[in-house]
Amino acid sequence: MFTIALDISISEKLKFEGIAREFINRIQNLRKDTGLNVIDKISIDVIDNKSIINESLKLFDNYICNEIQATNMHIKNNFIPSYTFEFENEKIQFSLRKNK
Repeated sequence: MFTIALDISISEKLKFEGIAREFINRIQNLRKDTGLNVIDKISIDVIDNKSIINESLKLFDNYICNEIQATNMHIKNNFIPSYTFEFENEKIQFSLRKNK
C-alpha cells in the first residue's frame, strides 16, 4: 500500500498564468466571432481597475500579445470599452481593434 501526499495549493504566479490563459481563450473566441482572420493583427486597450486580472495581464503581456496576434496591449483609464468579460468574480473591460 502506498500513501501519496500532494500539495494542491496554487502559487500566485500560477494563478496569474491561469488568468492570462483564460483571457487569451476569450480573446481568441472573440476574434473568431467577429470574423477576424488568424493572421490579422490587433490592438487591445484594457480598463485599469486595479484588479488581480490587470496584474496578470501586465505580468504576461508579451505572452498574451504573441498568442492573440496583438501588436500591443495597453492598460489605461478614461476610454469607453467595447467588450466586457467576467471571470474570477471580476469584470475586465476592453476594446479590441484590427490594425490597418
